[in-house]
Amino acid sequence: MKSFFIESLNGITKSLREILDKDFNIQFILLVGGYAESKILRGHINDKFGDQCKVLCPFRAQEAIVKGAVKFGRNPEVVASRKSAFTYRIATCQRFDESRQQKRNSRPMGVVLL
Repeated sequence: MKSFFIESLNGITKSLREILDKDFNIQFILLVGGYAESKILRGHINDKFGDQCKVLCPFRAQEAIVKGAVKFGRNPEVVASRKSAFTYRIATCQRFDESRQQKRNSRPMGVVLL
């Protein structure tokens, strides 16, 4: 199962390593958002950085994003800078089902799109 996450884990590790190699005196890594609820991610970050920093993940980590967005909406000065280095996505492959494809690739007036 971990092999499914390896690309994103390596990217996160690289980014955190670049930040921690700078002299910022960082003592904590706070994991928030839906991905933070993954035991695989939390275990990986603890394995890689647990000796340097204390790794924290709040209960219901997804809510931290929503609460932060609300606070930012009320007072934009609460955030000094914003940077999103990664976007996560999922790709899937499905068997071809002609009945589903015809519905998906047609307009309401019945014209088939190729």
